[in-house]
Amino acid sequence: MTEANNNKSAQKIGDKMPDGSIYAGISPDTGRPMYAMPKDASFKRGFNDASKYQAAANERKELGHDDWRLASDAEMKAIFNNSAAIGGFDNSGAYPAGWYWTSTKGYNMGEFVKIVRASDGRENDQQDKQRDLSVRLIRS
Repeated sequence: MTEANNNKSAQKIGDKMPDGSIYAGISPDTGRPMYAMPKDASFKRGFNDASKYQAAANERKELGHDDWRLASDAEMKAIFNNSAAIGGFDNSGAYPAGWYWTSTKGYNMGEFVKIVRASDGRENDQQDKQRDLSVRLIRS
């Protein structure tokens, strides 16, 4: 098989998988393929509620899987670089809706969590874990 034929069969960022998830590229953290939920959580959540949402998705085996999680800040930035292909993100840049929770601890390791804005991938530390932000789960 030629290299051109191999490339035709390769997954492309934004491809919908048979389970309904979206191929989101290779994780910069693990080097493994990442798959995103096809859309954000139905409503904005605080950080602790985002963790509960993740646990509930795993308990329900959402889309047939039990390894959903919040992306790291590096993974979320990689996903946002391809947000047009993946789709469904709040790219308004508005605060707080256009910002997404990550799993990465920020300044003061525990009191702050990194958040990333979908419109441009800007990163910030969020101390107020009750702030309702967007949530998109991934698996890899």
